[in-house]
Amino acid sequence: MAQIQNPQLAELATKLEGHMRLAQAVAGGLSPAQLAWQASPESWGVAQCLEHLVFSIEANELPVPSMMAAAGKPATPSYSPWKSGWFGGFIIKGATPGSRAVKTRRKFVPVTVRPDVLRRWVEKHELLMKWIRMADGLDVTRIRVPSPIVPFLSYHLGDSLTINVIHAERHLRQAERVKTKPGFPKA
Repeated sequence: MAQIQNPQLAELATKLEGHMRLAQAVAGGLSPAQLAWQASPESWGVAQCLEHLVFSIEANELPVPSMMAAAGKPATPSYSPWKSGWFGGFIIKGATPGSRAVKTRRKFVPVTVRPDVLRRWVEKHELLMKWIRMADGLDVTRIRVPSPIVPFLSYHLGDSLTINVIHAERHLRQAERVKTKPGFPKA
C-alpha cells in the first residue's frame, strides 16, 4: 500500500493504528459481562464506549465517501498542511481526550450491548483508515462534510477525519478507565 504523502493525514493514520492496538488491549478477551459492566446506570461500560464510536463512524458512512468521490482526484495532488475551520476546530477541541465531558445526542447513545462490538469497532475504524488514505492528495479544505450532530453546519474533510480519530482516543481512554473501577468483573 502506498505511503500517505500528506503529513497531517499520515499523522492521523499513525494515531489510528495506535487506536487499533489500544482497542484490542482494552476490549480484546473481555467476557460479555465485562464488556457490559457499568460502574453506575449513568456511566458507560467498555462496550458502550466502543458502540458509541461505531455509531459515530456510521453517521459519516454516506457523506464522507460521496463528498470525496464528487470532488474527484485533482490533476495536481495537494499535500499542503491545513488549518481547522472555526466549527471543526471547536469540535476537535471538545473531542480531545481530557476535555470537559459533554452530553451525547440521543442517537449516539448506545442502549444495547452487542457481543461483537470489538469486531464492529475494528471494521468501522478500518473504514476510517480507508477514508484517510483516499483523502491523500485531495484539498481537504475544499470538501465540506455535514456535521452528524448539527446537520445544518459543516466542516472540511480534514476536520472530519481529525474529529473521528481524536474522538476514538477519547472514548478508548474512557473504556480503559472503566476497567480500573471498583466492582469491575474479574471474568
